[in-house]
Amino acid sequence: MKDIKVKVLGRLSSRLYNLYKEVMNIREGDVLLFCDYSEFDIPVGYSFTQVLKRDNTAISCKVLLRGVSQQFLKPFDEIPHGWKTVCRFEFVDGYVPDEIDMLPLLETWVDTGNYLVFE
Repeated sequence: MKDIKVKVLGRLSSRLYNLYKEVMNIREGDVLLFCDYSEFDIPVGYSFTQVLKRDNTAISCKVLLRGVSQQFLKPFDEIPHGWKTVCRFEFVDGYVPDEIDMLPLLETWVDTGNYLVFE
């Protein structure tokens, strides 16, 4: 798999977080995020190595894709090509960049212009 990336639009609102946390088997330290249309099939377990900010600066960190779902709360074993998804990510070593907390709280897949890209 080459140049795999996913655009992260924002964090789930607390209402949606509570709906998804059981379906997504969330654990301490995991983060649930809205992801935009994927250009790739990305299997659960895939490891991203950096977070790109909009100014194209990168933050090095290991981010594992731990779970995938969509608007009907159905779990998937991958981010399917061409789908918008809700994904559960684990930040290895417990390092969650501040930029994740600065993402907007969302109720749906809307691009506010304040996004990150995981590569």
